[in-house]
Amino acid sequence: MVWGMITVKGVGQIIQIDGNLNNELYCKILKDNVLGTCCDLHIDPHQFYFQQDNDPKHIAKIVKAWFK
Repeated sequence: MVWGMITVKGVGQIIQIDGNLNNELYCKILKDNVLGTCCDLHIDPHQFYFQQDNDPKHIAKIVKAWFK
């Protein structure tokens, strides 16, 4: 499985995931890659919408806290 990010300014980092993705690993991927992608593509992280579905790991408390 892979995790990736697509923006209007280009494709972000692609992360290979071995095994199952849980909310802790998802949060680590966000911490390690979303802001780096924003920096690489010159995107203000406060000026974009991050879209995802309502998968339980996407709406976990730890993930919501990271977004705040």
